[in-house]
Amino acid sequence: MSLDTGYTIPNPGEDKSMEVVMAAKMQAILQAPMTDVSTYLVNRDFEGDFLKQGDTVSIVKPDPKSVKFQFGRLKDGKVLAGNVGTKGQTDGAAKDARLKCTVAQFEKNTLTIDSYAKYAFAISGVADVEGKWNYESGNLDLGGNNLRRGHNMLTLQHVIDSTDALQEGDFGQIGTVAGSTAANPIEITNGDDLYKKVILPMRSRLYARGAITNDGHITYGSNAQQKVNTKGAVIMPQAAYDTLLTSQYFTLGRGTSLADERVAGKEIERIANLDIVVELSLDPKDEELDANEKVVLKTPAEGHVVAIIAGTPNCITRAGKVLPPQSFVSHTNFATEYHGMEIYGEKIVEPKAGIVAYVKLPA
Repeated sequence: MSLDTGYTIPNPGEDKSMEVVMAAKMQAILQAPMTDVSTYLVNRDFEGDFLKQGDTVSIVKPDPKSVKFQFGRLKDGKVLAGNVGTKGQTDGAAKDARLKCTVAQFEKNTLTIDSYAKYAFAISGVADVEGKWNYESGNLDLGGNNLRRGHNMLTLQHVIDSTDALQEGDFGQIGTVAGSTAANPIEITNGDDLYKKVILPMRSRLYARGAITNDGHITYGSNAQQKVNTKGAVIMPQAAYDTLLTSQYFTLGRGTSLADERVAGKEIERIANLDIVVELSLDPKDEELDANEKVVLKTPAEGHVVAIIAGTPNCITRAGKVLPPQSFVSHTNFATEYHGMEIYGEKIVEPKAGIVAYVKLPA
């Protein structure tokens, strides 16, 4: 099926042509583990599979209540009835050593491939062969990273929009700290304030909802997902991070080195057992970014109001595939143009694995 976007999907049966190699490199950039939104807030197990417009992906979530437990004591080779420490404990053997259980129930979500992202660049035809590939490779690196940043911003906007009650029927509403909104944000005066009023409540909410364990690890995930990330994260703009740097609670806990495969030995700073991710697009007042590179907050209060988001990859699922680009030779400037596309779908599948705080930073 072709997309009505001015782009024709190339034949997937093509072999290792330059275009296929380009698509593979772009896909690798999108799927690489990084300290960003796409790693910490999005499950990407389905990315890279061959997909077309209208395809659906089934996302299955286990029911924790489907697994039954019982604790007891052993005596004289017998299994005693009742739970440990209960008045029902007896010295007789249990009438039935098997637990009563029900067939496991799974909650199913359906994700539809219904979105696209285009990219294009041109390389001069007068460049030598080696130089031409260097140009192409450099443009793919730049394009892939820009595409990923675009995904990060759109995902954050998706989460922010879901806190609006009008979106509840579409995505499932993600809660906010203390009922905060952009119009009625949490006012903080310093870093300690940010820690006590925002960071700790976020962690507590995620733990109470079963999204993380007491030490911040995500409670469940696929094997592929667990290899990429095992901790929940708090995602904040640079201005909020700068404020947090002044907190005594942050200073005392800095420098935690994970040194694992996903970050190639880099250090990830952590607070309240949550990894910290700095995302510029969460600040509508960031002057370094264009308007289309920043999230939009509805009717924000006066002052410096930003959004801070905490969660795990179980919150959102994204599935997508970068298609091999088409190349065209321009006879006016002797350049080769490359026009490519990624098709994808994204959905909030577990609202309890995310939490938003609207914060008014000190002037």
